[in-house]
Amino acid sequence: NLTGFGTLDTPNDIALLSLINGSINGISAVQPITLPGYFKGIGSLNNVQITGTYSPGLSPAQVVNGNVAYGASANTILEIGGTTPGSGGHDQLIHPGSASFGGTLTLQAISGFVPTAGQSFVVISVGNTSTGAFSGLAEGTVLANFLASGLDAIITYQGGDGNDVALIIDADSVAPAIQNVIASGSAWGNALVDTIDGGGIASGNGIGYLLAPEQVIPNSGVDRIYIQFNEPVIGFNAANVRLLGVSLADYANINSVAYDDANRRGVISLLTPIVNDKLRIRISDQVTDVAGNQLDGDGSSGAGGVFDFRFNVLVGDASGDGNVNGGDLTAFAVSFNRNAGDGLFDPAADWNSNGNIDGGDLPLFAARFNQSLPSGEPSIPMFSTAPPTKLLKNSYLVDDFYSRLGTEKY
Repeated sequence: NLTGFGTLDTPNDIALLSLINGSINGISAVQPITLPGYFKGIGSLNNVQITGTYSPGLSPAQVVNGNVAYGASANTILEIGGTTPGSGGHDQLIHPGSASFGGTLTLQAISGFVPTAGQSFVVISVGNTSTGAFSGLAEGTVLANFLASGLDAIITYQGGDGNDVALIIDADSVAPAIQNVIASGSAWGNALVDTIDGGGIASGNGIGYLLAPEQVIPNSGVDRIYIQFNEPVIGFNAANVRLLGVSLADYANINSVAYDDANRRGVISLLTPIVNDKLRIRISDQVTDVAGNQLDGDGSSGAGGVFDFRFNVLVGDASGDGNVNGGDLTAFAVSFNRNAGDGLFDPAADWNSNGNIDGGDLPLFAARFNQSLPSGEPSIPMFSTAPPTKLLKNSYLVDDFYSRLGTEKY
């Protein structure tokens, strides 16, 4: 461990490298420790300026650093041997603070790894602010024949929350598609989810109801809607995703929209659970894959077309007929005093969504008794039909399509 400021004068020579397994901490960003030598290891750096060679880990590793400036003469070597950050996968530098990029970025394939179309790699994550760029790798630069894969990769410094360094390999010309819509509750327990996710314990989607069109969800606490894509996408955001209803015409003011890159899954999170409404999800074909192919939202097997999906929520409607009445008590009676996992447990009668069917469910039923789904249908909002501008590979030009990149990582 080393703390102070000034220059740690060691040779920039792999045969005389310095191994960091502790920490090197400069006093501040204006009083850093400068590293002109050849450094490896899993130790952390903070308030450090690199002017020599930096190769984190001894094999692929995740290394957490603080504020680091990569100088113009620096050479940062990152190994890629798989799609998972860390051991057995690829190097990943994590900067909870700030980072300033410069010098050379050297990417090395190891363990015979050959990237494939559509893959993405998180190599540097920055929690605060990032500035600069690696030499010859300005925003949107195309790396031809990336790691001898025969495929092109694209670099961006606007991944993640807007300042991570991300590398994305071009996908093919096939349009991305939506595989499933899943409804869930943030407070639902694993036992309940295992009975409704289509697979049982330790299988299925592990989230919630795999929805069919017009399906009625009878459970309370529905506040998460997941959209499962068949490949990584860009542009799943509030401008391109709408949730409409009848009881509440537009849920835009009480929801947030996010994208889980690792699972190729978008999520609409509600501040207030839905109780009784007809819902419509609309997703614009401005959502694209990493190659710029527009979403096949209408199922035409070609790029373009808005995705439109209808489902319903009515707490207490165990029969799924759009009404809460005495007929729904049959499911409750059959499953009374049953717990999630029991053979006779019917999740449609677990109206308070706690994994048990008992007297605690009856107040929710009573509150909705003789209610029905609202009349009418949710509105159908229109989106812009202008296609996203694509990358012009041979000119190294990246337009606003890539500046909108918010989840793919390099």
